Parts: sequence; structure tokens; C-alpha cells
Amino acid sequence: MASANSEPWCLPPSKLEKWYNENVQKGTASFDATCREAVNDVVRSIQRICSTDGDMFNVSEIFKGGSLGKGTMVQNLSDVDLVAFINPPYLQHIHTVEAKRYRKQLRKVISKMKAALRKEAKFFTHLVKNISSSTFLVKFTIVVGDRPLKVDLLPTASIPPGVEGRALFETMMTRSSEDRELYSVSFAKSQVDFVKRQPGCVKELIRLVKNWAYTELPEELQKSYPLELITIFKWQRAGKPESFNKTRGLKDVLRSLQAIKALRTYHMAQYSCSKQLAKSIFCQQPSKGPIMLDPVNPTNNVFEIYQRAGNSKKISRAARKTLGSELLKNVTLASRRRKHWGDPAV
Repeated sequence: MASANSEPWCLPPSKLEKWYNENVQKGTASFDATCREAVNDVVRSIQRICSTDGDMFNVSEIFKGGSLGKGTMVQNLSDVDLVAFINPPYLQHIHTVEAKRYRKQLRKVISKMKAALRKEAKFFTHLVKNISSSTFLVKFTIVVGDRPLKVDLLPTASIPPGVEGRALFETMMTRSSEDRELYSVSFAKSQVDFVKRQPGCVKELIRLVKNWAYTELPEELQKSYPLELITIFKWQRAGKPESFNKTRGLKDVLRSLQAIKALRTYHMAQYSCSKQLAKSIFCQQPSKGPIMLDPVNPTNNVFEIYQRAGNSKKISRAARKTLGSELLKNVTLASRRRKHWGDPAV
């Protein structure tokens, strides 16, 4: 945990912008470029393996997900997700096959990926090590400069053409929560696109929130997507300002995290033909605990992680502590007559 005497929390509000530019923006831009180069090398190597090894499977695309794909990476804090879209018959989408068969296909794909990476790692431009696997992914580390960068490689199948919107979500709601989890990776590209298209000022605020999370929260609560969504949600509630004061934006997000148990919402504007279904799913959620339905997949409560034992208390306690810091304690948010995050900062 960071001390209240550490930067930026010990700074006056007027110094936050300069601190951000020098300690987050500058280093992140440089690291982002270096990281992309290394990840591109790994992607090309995996594609080469899949196209030349007759015992492998056909990969239509390897998509850069996570913070790297969204443009919200923070230097030395962010890891990388790679989503490999596997063509049938090697992996058929869970929407078209029984869950038992999909799991069997997925296990086989993951096993082959892990074996191929271990065999070919010595030929990669960047050092690849610590190769392992779990139920949904292959894990490994690439060395970027002098920093080990953790990579999760997640195989999935593309959602079949013509299967989308309300029909897809209605089918998902008939599946068990364990089976619905098998759909989740196939939404990765839409999740990335949702965050990626947000304005640069929002991504800067997201990086500040992530920087706070990595210093103030335990590892299991540092997941990017929930933090990205709540930041975007608060920016939307502030009237979508084209520019804003970072201290006000940060304080507004942390105030919501302090009261996380009471936050229950969904991105109504995102579901197009599925708005009524999203509302129905929202109403079926448990009566207690925070809720934010995924803007690209209303069957998924992204805040479910905060419902687990003690997590909402941990994040609330950390937010309360930071709200009392020198940086934020005297920052005033907008009055009823002014709903944006404009200046002055205090």
C-alpha cells in the first residue's frame, strides 16, 4: 500500500497534471511502443507456428486485448492479453456445440499451444519463459527491455455470423453461469473497442485510477475492466466533458468506489436491439451487492468480483483513505447547477 506521504497523494491539486505528465504519460508512451514491438514479434511467431506445423490448428486472427489493445496501458503496471480466434473444426463456438464438447476442444487447443510455445520459444526475438496453462489460457512471460511482461494467450472461437444481439443473449441466459463463462473471451474484441473509442482525456483518467488501484488495492482487485467501466460511467454522468480537471474526475470515481456496494447500473445506450433484455437481466440480479452489466454483454455483471467476500469493504476502505489525502480532501465536485468536472480544482 502506498503511503499518504507518497506522490501524487501528498501533492496539492494544482500539481497533479504535471505529476501525471512526468510520471505516467511520458513513461507509458515510451513503454507502450516498446511493448507493442515485443508483442507483435510474439504474435508473428505464434502465427508462423500455427501455419507451418501440420499438427497445429488454423488461427484466423490473434487480437491484442487488455490494456494494450484499449490504449489504457500504464508503464510497469499493465500486463497483456492476446486473444487467438481458432477456426472450426478445431474449436467451435460454444453457441453451436454442447458445453462438454467445447471444453474438450478447448483443452486440446490449449495443450497444443503450450507445447508449441515451449518447443519454439528459443527462436523468438524476445526471451519467452515461464510457460504454463490453466482452464482458459496459456500463460507466459516475455522480457521487454529489463522488465518481464506477463502475457495471457486466450484461445476462443468467433461468434458465428448471424448470431448476435438479443437472440445470442437470450440463449446465453438459458445456460448455467459456468457455461456462460465459456462465451466471455469471444466478446474481447467488442470490449476493447468500447474502451478504445473513448476520448483521450477519459483514458488519462483511467490510467490515474489504475495507478491508484495498483498502489492501494490487493492484486485480485486490480483488474482493469471494472475500473475502466466505472471511470467511463462517471464521465458519462458528468455530461461527457471534452476536457476536465483530473482531480475532480479522480475524486468522483473514488467516491463511487467508496460506496461501491450501492452502485447498481448498466450502460443503457449500448445494447441497441437488446435494451429491454438488458433491463430484464438487470432486474434479475441479486438484491444486494454492486452491479454493472458489461456494455457489450449484458449477461455479465463485471462487478461480480466486488460481491465476493470482503472485496467491497477492501475497495471502499482504500477509496476512503485516498479521499482523505492532501491531493483530494479539499477538492469540490460540481454543484447541482454545474455537472461537469471543470476548473477550479478546489
